[in-house]
Amino acid sequence: MLKILGWADYEAGLSIAFDRFQNETGNVVSDHGVPNQDEMHAVAQTRAFDVACPTTNRLASWVNSGLIGALDEVRIGYNRIDPAFYADAQTIIDGKRMGSPNIWGGAGIGHHPDLAPLDPNRVSLMDLFDPAYAGRLAMREDTAFVAAGRALEALDQLPYPFDHSYNRPG
Repeated sequence: MLKILGWADYEAGLSIAFDRFQNETGNVVSDHGVPNQDEMHAVAQTRAFDVACPTTNRLASWVNSGLIGALDEVRIGYNRIDPAFYADAQTIIDGKRMGSPNIWGGAGIGHHPDLAPLDPNRVSLMDLFDPAYAGRLAMREDTAFVAAGRALEALDQLPYPFDHSYNRPG
């Protein structure tokens, strides 16, 4: 069993990835979500996890508390991650990689370059909706909504400008 300590309210989106992981590896995923960093740190002090998701600004306190160990970059295939996401200033502590990038936030869009070979210098929002990439991109729901709205606006397929979606009536 792979035990993950992460964030609450991501279960629905992560369940697809966890189910696929289980089908491909035979390992069951147990995901324990918490609402904030303080609770995550407290839970990590009382229970063991294989993977934890503290934010980089809290990583040093996790190291000082003995809650995490260094990552084996070779074993996890770290060289496959675009160096733009390394966050070395925050994740290398005492010469050891203690954290890894994670896609989060309103602009989080990720892809596997072999499965969805998008040129980062020429990619457009419309590329995200190309049927060739179905099942090969990952986006947060709110990111996908904004991307879809912007893409539809560019095609002149919205009844009003997308920015008006954020206006309150009255």
